[in-house]
Amino acid sequence: MTKRNGTYRRTVRLLGGAQQVVVPRYWCHACRKSYSAQDRRWAPRMRYGREVERKALDMYFHMQVSLRRVAEWLRGEVAPGTGRSRHWCPWAEVGDERQPGARLSHVSIWRWGREAGQRARQRRQERAWAGVIPFCGGVVADATAICIRGKWQSVHTIIDAASRVSMQLERVVEEGEMYLAGRFRAWLAAWGIPWQQVRLLVTDGARVYSGVLSQVLRRARQQRCLFHLWRNLLPDIQAYTARMGKAAGLWVRFTLKALFAASSLEEARLCLEDVERTFAAMPDLAGVLRTVRHALPELWGALEVKLPLSERTSNVAERSFRGLKQRTGRMGNFMSEEGADNFLEAWSVYSNFEPYQVRRERKRRYRYPGQSPLAIAQADVAGYCWLDALEI
Repeated sequence: MTKRNGTYRRTVRLLGGAQQVVVPRYWCHACRKSYSAQDRRWAPRMRYGREVERKALDMYFHMQVSLRRVAEWLRGEVAPGTGRSRHWCPWAEVGDERQPGARLSHVSIWRWGREAGQRARQRRQERAWAGVIPFCGGVVADATAICIRGKWQSVHTIIDAASRVSMQLERVVEEGEMYLAGRFRAWLAAWGIPWQQVRLLVTDGARVYSGVLSQVLRRARQQRCLFHLWRNLLPDIQAYTARMGKAAGLWVRFTLKALFAASSLEEARLCLEDVERTFAAMPDLAGVLRTVRHALPELWGALEVKLPLSERTSNVAERSFRGLKQRTGRMGNFMSEEGADNFLEAWSVYSNFEPYQVRRERKRRYRYPGQSPLAIAQADVAGYCWLDALEI
């Protein structure tokens, strides 16, 4: 039902130089319209090939440089012999002056990222991520604030406790109990997860999550983050160490470490009895004992629900926020609310596909080296990267 209907020429700027291509057109007898065959190397009505767009966004997200520096670098690759390409290849001949040069702007790269974020948000609304990873039954929730051009944005994240997959990363208007409860309902609806399946919620101990537990995740237990608990205990431990000596301070640390590292509820109760009996007779440790008693209802939530590979700390969220703040610390964009939402959605997809670095150090051992959160979740992502997920 088709026939050839002529050709036309277009100039496509690829990595390595501009290229003149001949695009054939066809005529459809059924719909009585003319159309052109699409090439996977470039998108319709784009001056630059898909390889330029993919490399620009990958550099911007991964290398954490400004949009202007990315555009400046790519202009030297798109037009060899010009721009910064003269620095790394001074012997290269300058191209023909009649050939179109590269005028790639940082605004174009930002527009590509904005459109990718819009597609990712649309996929999340269509529950496109539902069923991609097996849900372990526990999540890590935390909030932080990022500053761009002097404007602060509050960001909240929900991460799978076992695989570290970012299930929600979005800007929040307020951090109230009712508002967060609504955001958790939206997260359950987007991923198609019944609230009965969520059995553990790992937080930093903020009281704002009490509304989530009482209204949405009514079967879940709250696990107090051990990292934040240690941070609350350190001032009292350091004061006790200054008065009694380094050996006494190490003894307190080892005693609390044995309590927090209990592998079962029976072992935890025995350690707790020993700690209360020992610390109660020492007035200098009254603050440490008071903090531990205050955190007792939320200290062993992971042991009570008995989830495999469940985290007892919210360091997963802190690690995610660290990379996000490193990226946004050099940004000068998304002053609008929609721009912030688009970027955070694209960053969430990027972080799920980005593998952890392979580090070799003598005294430290890193978990999951060279694996991405989706690979940890045993999702089939071989030969599939975050740019493919964003349909770029």
